[in-house]
Amino acid sequence: MRLFVGVEPSVEAARELGRLPRPEAPGVRWLWPEQWHATLRFLGRADPDEVRAVMADWAAAWTGGSPTAVLGPATEVLGDAVVVVPVAGLDDLATSVVAATAHLGEPPESRPFVGHVTVCRVREAPPAGSAGRPVAASFPVDEVVLFHSRTLSTGAVYEVLDRFPLGA
Repeated sequence: MRLFVGVEPSVEAARELGRLPRPEAPGVRWLWPEQWHATLRFLGRADPDEVRAVMADWAAAWTGGSPTAVLGPATEVLGDAVVVVPVAGLDDLATSVVAATAHLGEPPESRPFVGHVTVCRVREAPPAGSAGRPVAASFPVDEVVLFHSRTLSTGAVYEVLDRFPLGA
């Protein structure tokens, strides 16, 4: 199974993301609310039961309280294939999840963590005006989520496999 650990936006933050314009253009695929998340660690192919056990222990031992995720200040293009909303405040959480799961799945990425929620994937250029759109929302993170990712012809589908309350 292709797995990853992430954070889902709160209902209020998702409402803010839902206010973003979604201009249509060739090669553009807008993601829907059920796909919105900030990835803390991509695991790739891994045993879900093994990941669950590690994440349950990790979450129970977490002493960092409920970090505040801050979306914004504006949409931007990340790389050349996605439009994202930056998310600040998740660095320590991501570092801790990576350390706890380093022996699971694919090796952790060597690049620095860049918190974001992907709102649009593009094949060529992003739609005009999709970058620089103001976004402002914040929410406390009280759990992390283990997702299963399936790639279909219509795009990725994410299934929640488990939730891990922080410090529970």
